[in-house]
Amino acid sequence: MTKRILSVLFMMFLAFSAMAQEGHLRGKVIDNKTGETLIGVTVAVVGTTMGTTTDFDGNYSLKLPAGNYNIRISYISYQPQEYENVEINDGDVTVINANLDEVVTELQEVVVTAKAVRNTEAAIQVMQKNSATMLDGISARQISRLGDSDAAAALKRVTGVSVQDDKYVFVRGLGDRYTVITLNGGSIPALDPEKNTVQMDIFPSNIIENIIVHKTFTPDLPGESTGGHVDIVTKDFPEKFTMMFSTDLGYNPQANYIDNFLSYDGGDTDWLGTDDGSRDVPAIANEYLERYGYINITDPNPPYTYSTLEKISKEFNPQMSPTTKKSYLNQSYKFVVGNQVEFLKKVLGYNISLGYTHNYKYYDDGHYGIYEEGEQPDKWRIFDDVTYGATNANLSGLLNLNLKLNNNNKIGARYLRNQSGKKIAISRSGYFYYEDIADEDRNLAFLERTFDNYQLHGKHVFPGLNKLVVNWLGSYTYMKQNEPDLRFFEFLLPDPNTMRIKTNDLPGRFYRLMDEKDYFGKIDFELPLKISSQNAKAKFGGAYSSKTRSLDETKFDLTTTFKDRFQTTDIEVFLREYMISDGNHKGYYYKGDRDQDLNNSYEASQKVIAAYAMIDMPITNELRTIVGARLETSDIEVKNKVEDTTSNLYKHGQIDEADILPSLSLIYSLNKNMNIRLAGSQTIARPKFREIGTNYYDYKTGVFITGNPDLKRSQITNLDLRWEWFFKPGEKVSVSGFYKFFKNPIEQKLSVTTQNYEIKYVNTDEAQLYGLEVEFRKKLEFLYLLRHFTFGSNFTWVYSSVELTEIEKQDTDKDTREMLGQAPWILNTFLSYRYDEIGLESNLGFNVTGEDLILITKGKTPYVYAQPQPMLNFNISKGLGKDKQFTVELGVNNILDSEYRAVHHYTKPVEEDLDYLRYNFGRTYKLGIKYQIN
Repeated sequence: MTKRILSVLFMMFLAFSAMAQEGHLRGKVIDNKTGETLIGVTVAVVGTTMGTTTDFDGNYSLKLPAGNYNIRISYISYQPQEYENVEINDGDVTVINANLDEVVTELQEVVVTAKAVRNTEAAIQVMQKNSATMLDGISARQISRLGDSDAAAALKRVTGVSVQDDKYVFVRGLGDRYTVITLNGGSIPALDPEKNTVQMDIFPSNIIENIIVHKTFTPDLPGESTGGHVDIVTKDFPEKFTMMFSTDLGYNPQANYIDNFLSYDGGDTDWLGTDDGSRDVPAIANEYLERYGYINITDPNPPYTYSTLEKISKEFNPQMSPTTKKSYLNQSYKFVVGNQVEFLKKVLGYNISLGYTHNYKYYDDGHYGIYEEGEQPDKWRIFDDVTYGATNANLSGLLNLNLKLNNNNKIGARYLRNQSGKKIAISRSGYFYYEDIADEDRNLAFLERTFDNYQLHGKHVFPGLNKLVVNWLGSYTYMKQNEPDLRFFEFLLPDPNTMRIKTNDLPGRFYRLMDEKDYFGKIDFELPLKISSQNAKAKFGGAYSSKTRSLDETKFDLTTTFKDRFQTTDIEVFLREYMISDGNHKGYYYKGDRDQDLNNSYEASQKVIAAYAMIDMPITNELRTIVGARLETSDIEVKNKVEDTTSNLYKHGQIDEADILPSLSLIYSLNKNMNIRLAGSQTIARPKFREIGTNYYDYKTGVFITGNPDLKRSQITNLDLRWEWFFKPGEKVSVSGFYKFFKNPIEQKLSVTTQNYEIKYVNTDEAQLYGLEVEFRKKLEFLYLLRHFTFGSNFTWVYSSVELTEIEKQDTDKDTREMLGQAPWILNTFLSYRYDEIGLESNLGFNVTGEDLILITKGKTPYVYAQPQPMLNFNISKGLGKDKQFTVELGVNNILDSEYRAVHHYTKPVEEDLDYLRYNFGRTYKLGIKYQIN
């Protein structure tokens, strides 16, 4: 149904566009000092009575017959600008954007003879210069130049931002607990039950206008914006008709067009990023679990006879081991169309974006090592021959509509859909040193993620109330993460012809389905004021967020009453010939336990109500202050789905808190292009659902988690100082220092009394983090031979310290350690070339992150640190044709062929790094073609 509606709307818009035969003059007018849009600016054709005024967004639109005109843009107390010989063509749109300066002494007129061109990087810079917060960002143009395919890849370029596992964002070394991610300012839920933040790789680059990272907190931002508030801004409608179609093909010699690509037989719709149901739990297994609560040979054993268990087991897909197939080229397709049209005598702007990607990842020289607890390396289980194959599919769509009712009112609607699927096959061969025996392991997985976001928003200006501006937003998000039929099969090889299944690591199948619904609404009031003849504004409003999550887990162990060896080393032969039956009482069957599944399944809810007030006012001509506070109340509840009436083992977790979060920012302008900023604030970090929930066993990691219903939210004090100089459009230098003090930070506590990993989340007393950021961007036009080049770089250094728990202190002479996931330094550098006259553009981008703590180990075993992985990418594009409507693009990713490596830093008996995880995905070459009407 949704596809039909989109098709009809698209055809309507094309029809409206075809009928539009009059020329248009359009643009935006902003205050050159503050970067804010100006309302009611006069845009007039010199020597005529034709003209118009700007609306509440500073936008204007004027229909004109074909011809050349002189255009005058004027506003009271501002210096007017005049544009000469502006050409208007039938059925076309001419764009003039103006930056007006306030009158300082006498009124002067500025005459501009060339058409003003919007520069996206410069727009980000204007936001940085005039924002109430310290912010950084990346524009759609820069994302395209660097060849980044999604938001996660693009964010690696932003100062102070690192990305783990190609999806999880860390700002200034702080992970998901301390980072808020929004979509056009609206709340969105996480896509991972173990995380507090959304996975950024689900947002393809073709829907992104820019990504803004607020580094400091002001009361109009969410209270959990400790490390940063990341806002993904989707593409808005253009000033004139725009259409773009692009496709690119990627080739990685290691993964594409190879005959031995590791995979397995999945569903018919895997290529669309969704499972077709073939991986669901067999109906007969579900029926017996629901009826009897278990599937097992027990005493008394009815209703489970050997033939019944055989019947149930035969319904499961028999494939438990990967196969090899031929892989093909990576593919990507993008389509975007947008315009402004007349609809019901109003101005309707629209933007439609569609995208599809399909790619392969592969390596066959991986390593995975587990060592026994101790300060000296003692091998436990080492897989030194790891082969990995993954196929990724992502289908996305964006519909953006905005209806301008008049110059003071507009409403809009957005719909974003993303569907992604990842099929994974892993084969690992190695040695189980604990028993001095060869070890084999096979894994088959499919991860499906669905994301639907609906937004309604509006902006209204009330001239009679001193031009009070009201912005509101309401959104609904449905998210689903489905992991159907994760299959794992580990076995030992006593000799080359037999296999033995480990009783404590049984093969099995795991199913997990999580869905979450998020309702969000906010309203912001902005009232312009005059304080001592200076322009100021008061801002106040509120927000409401409600989300509910349901998670269901089901697991079946492949077990047998036969404890000896099986006379085969082929998993497929084993599954075919050793199934339990009336004639084979020692064969295998699938065992299930509904109570244990319900222990691992839970329902959770969170409600946050917020209200805030702040004032942005100048103290002098140079000094500006933003001061205010935010009140947030939170109600969080988590409960397992098991009915526990006999013990206190599964207590419900609940948090009910209220916080007042003050904020003060001072901005001193040394001149119109240079600022010194000082900011202080209080923020919070709430626990994740599972951390305050009840006990559960994580089948995927083999870790038992103990929930802590007594967990408190963390309180953080933030101090920031920044000097910034915007010496030319697109050029800047800035230096920032920051400090954060954490009260009751939430950390992991490991049990040392059990053989397996057991984790409990606890509040430690305190932690601190401080660091330094430096950013530089400069066009090299001062050297004639380099006049088309731009160089940019940013570097972040971070130090963090967390007090160890008493258990951790027993195994070390230290009292503190760095925060989990914290990168000590981050470096980004780029060199770009742009020659518009010939349509040639290229970029060389480099990114590397210092080693960061990714795993806290037990006892004296050294922690696991991910090593620096320098990434160097190159992209070049050339416009073809008279109007450069065709573009050919070439690119190379991972030029250095860098490998991912995570290690233990052992010091005894000698200093050495032993690999915990190591792999390399290799280089990827891309060829793309783009056609654009602009």
